[in-house]
Amino acid sequence: MLGVSLGARLLRGVGGRRGQFGARGVSEGSAAMAAGESMAQRMVWVDLEMTGLDIEKDQIIEMACLITDSDLNILAEGPNLIIKQPDELLDSMSDWCKEHHGKSGLTKAVKESTVTLQQAE
Repeated sequence: MLGVSLGARLLRGVGGRRGQFGARGVSEGSAAMAAGESMAQRMVWVDLEMTGLDIEKDQIIEMACLITDSDLNILAEGPNLIIKQPDELLDSMSDWCKEHHGKSGLTKAVKESTVTLQQAE
């Protein structure tokens, strides 16, 4: 992904930050969703960071989720997960991924994470 994705910008706009470990449950904003807004007016945003763009070999290393209304007001925050991956996979990332995930602290966070892909699923 080039630059900062919309999902990451939305997360940062509400105090979320890259490098969180574990998962956050749905916030109290979910009560606003239950208050009568139509499902058709809601959007689900999923932001994935991966070890590359090859779906045959690359893996998810971070996942975040938000639900907004049609005006992009955040109604609920879903999980923000940093997923543990083996060093061999991280070492095989492209130079672009190594540089950007390294600068952002994501590579270090992945190495320190205890969340497995099976737990994240």
